[in-house]
Amino acid sequence: MTLQDLAKLSKHMADHPLEGRTEAGALQRIGDVFTCCHQVEESHKSFLKAESVLIRFMNNNPNEPVGPRNLAAATNTLGDVELRLGETMKARDRYAKALALRQQWLKMLNASVKQEEKNAVPVATLTIAESHDLLGRVYLELGDPAEAYKNFQKSDAIYSGLPPIGGRKRATETAPAIGSKSATKSPSAFIGWASRPSPRRPIGQFLRSAKPCSRLTRILHTT
Repeated sequence: MTLQDLAKLSKHMADHPLEGRTEAGALQRIGDVFTCCHQVEESHKSFLKAESVLIRFMNNNPNEPVGPRNLAAATNTLGDVELRLGETMKARDRYAKALALRQQWLKMLNASVKQEEKNAVPVATLTIAESHDLLGRVYLELGDPAEAYKNFQKSDAIYSGLPPIGGRKRATETAPAIGSKSATKSPSAFIGWASRPSPRRPIGQFLRSAKPCSRLTRILHTT
């Protein structure tokens, strides 16, 4: 498929919208292809359309936990793309919004009487840890180590308390504890740990990469 074909497909979808998560997933895939082709501004437009569809879905289905879950994934994808565009403040706001949506998702799961939704509580908790990690890294990009430190600590605390997911213990890198021999109470002491390569996704690595984030695609098709 050429970029010209992709542009035609985008226009066709605008004229003939699908419905709900199906439309959002299709728009996200179009955005992914644009990102692979280094057409980041076009991918941003497509992800914005996906976000709009998911906002409408969540408003129309206020009792469905998948509403905030999917919108959070779309919001994080927009944050990733805005980092590629050099809009770091906007990316921070996206990640903060996604965190709030994931917290809303977790609250709905905990209140649910459906067993399959309660079974998703560890996964929702994991995504909250990942959101704090993203916020910590974007705050480092913004030159605010104090806020980065707070978010890394929250992320690390959640990771440490997670049960095994999928039958295996999640391998994570543990942050230096405040007051320990390997860290002090100064936020700057955390920077060395936060800057090391780890299982968590470094912002700088994403900025140097042409690969799109497929997080939304995976989440949209888990239920």
